[in-house]
Formats: sequence, C-alpha cells, structure tokens
Amino acid sequence: MKIRLVLLDRDPNYLNRLSSALGSRDDCSIEIYSYTDPEQALSFLEKLGSCVFIASDKFDISPETIPEGVCHVWFTENSAAVEHNGRTAICKYQKAEAIFREILSVYAGNSSGAECDKRGEGAGSDTKVYGFFSCGGGSGASTAAAACAVRFASSGKKTLYLNLERFGTSEIFFPSESRVRIGDLIYAIKSKRSNLALKLKSAVMTSGEGVRFIGSCKAAPEVMEIEEEDIRMLLGQLKLTGEFDYIIVDADLLLEGAELELMRQATANILVSNGEHIANEKLDRIYAAMDIIAVRDDIPFPPTWILYNRFSSKSGTASKNTGFAVLGGAPRYEGGSPGHIVKRLSEMAFYDALL
Repeated sequence: MKIRLVLLDRDPNYLNRLSSALGSRDDCSIEIYSYTDPEQALSFLEKLGSCVFIASDKFDISPETIPEGVCHVWFTENSAAVEHNGRTAICKYQKAEAIFREILSVYAGNSSGAECDKRGEGAGSDTKVYGFFSCGGGSGASTAAAACAVRFASSGKKTLYLNLERFGTSEIFFPSESRVRIGDLIYAIKSKRSNLALKLKSAVMTSGEGVRFIGSCKAAPEVMEIEEEDIRMLLGQLKLTGEFDYIIVDADLLLEGAELELMRQATANILVSNGEHIANEKLDRIYAAMDIIAVRDDIPFPPTWILYNRFSSKSGTASKNTGFAVLGGAPRYEGGSPGHIVKRLSEMAFYDALL
C-alpha cells in the first residue's frame, strides 16, 4: 500500500517531526511532501495529482483551488473538531499513530474497494469467531467477553474484541482515542464506496493487554441499522486480513436479524448466565427457541456453551433443562473497577477450552 501525502502548516519544526514519524512506518509506504507556503503547495498539487492534502486551518484555501483527484483535509488545533468548512478535520496535536489512522480512514474513503487486500484464496479460514450473549440482566456477559479476549491475548493469540451491543461500549474495558468506529465500518460496507480493508486497518487499536479492538458505535441506532449481509461482510473482511486468530464478539441476544446471523457465523456461541431462577427460565426459553429456529430454517447452530458468571451457590443453580454444554463458572467480584474485574476473570482456566 502506498499513500502520497502533502502537508501544509506554518510550523516547519512540526512538519519535520510529523514527516519523520509517519515516514518511518514499516506497514505501508508513504510519500510525504511538506510545505509552509500555500501557493507552492497548490502548485505542486497540480503536478502531483491524486493524493491526500492536509492543510492547516490557519490558511484560507478555497475548495475551488484544490485540483480534481486530491482528497483535501484540514489540520486543526481543536481536538473536538471533526469538520472544518465542510471537510474532515484532524487534530494536529495528538500521537502520530492516531494521525496516521485518521489519514488512513480518509484515504480508504476515497480509494476503490477493488484495492482490498485479498491475501490469497482461503486467507483467514482458520480464524475462530466466538459470540458472547447475555441470558439476563446483570450476568456480566460483556465482562466475560472482554476477559476472554484478554486471556487469549495473554496466551500469545492475535485476538480482536468487538462490541456490537446496542447500548454497549468497548471503552469501558479498552479506552480508545480513535475516531474510527464500528459505525464507520458499517457505513463503508453499506455505501460500497470505501476500501473496506483499509478502513478496517485504520480502525483497529491495541490495548495495554495486547487485545486488538475497534471502538463501539457512538449511538444505538447505528447498531440497529446493521443487517445480516453487513455481519457477513464485516466478519468476512476481518478474517480475510489474516491478522487475527480469534474474534470475540459481544452482542445482544435477539435471535433475529443481524444478531441471529452472527450466531450462525460464529465458531461457537457462549451464553452467559448467573444461574438465578429468572435467568434459568430465560435460558430454557432461549434453548427452545433456538431449537425451533434451527428446524424452521433448516440451518443448525454451531456449538453453544453456557458460562455461569457472577455465580453464587446461595442464589444460583445450573440449568438442567437445556442441552448446552457448560464452559465453566466464575464467582461474583465485588467492589472492583471494570478493568480489575476483567483481569481477575481472565485468570479463569476454563477459557482455554476455547483455544
């Protein structure tokens, strides 16, 4: 992959530092040209042709002066700004890695989808997908999914965590500064105008624990717009990158639409319950519903496990009315932060049965 980048800013020291940081990357080739004079920069753009042009918003540049085929973006000092004069804005005062990802996202939106990296037929066929679903409120399914991702990553496995819950957020467990989120990927899929492979590359971050992740949707309606075909395309492209051994997906248990398609696309599904009476009643009904859907659609579900999380022997019991295998059980951890609880839960050896 090769990106041609033209930078325009009044501070030559800043341009030199940024050019050095971006130019030293080994995962792509970037041709960087930097200018402090707008007339010289625009004159060079006429000769260069297709490229990404990032200009400081301190310059008064008219859109009419930007040559055709040039993707124009603004540099801004406002960290909250996402747009300036109708075009994408990138905050200049952030880590070079974050700037690179935003550049990559812009480039992906202006390049052909035909440029997607195929990596050969059958690439990613060994990638395993595990779906985590809650069987009742308070069961800690999201925590269990995040802990599984941490466990796998600590075992040296390249693991991606995705939160596709309508009201969920990956930032509880894996904070991110990235502006590119799941919603942006879904838009890229639906619009068919972006290079999805590059968009994915710009979205994937790495946590301190070594877990790869993509920021969750900014609002519930973005998740609600995801359809079956979007799930197939998203998982297919993630596998096609060949970058992941495991994909851990935290999602709502709806047994319809995109969520049902996710369950069918998964290598296995993990239903998380706390073993209390109400949760077991719901689990029994889920088991019956899945059996009916499998017969109705003539499409069997992949293996399904029960994980008893936040389990108490005083108030919980294992369900005896389903054919689901039990993955394991974890106690209730009180008083800890989400990160602390994830760490404690990731120490549970039962996750290794999924490796």
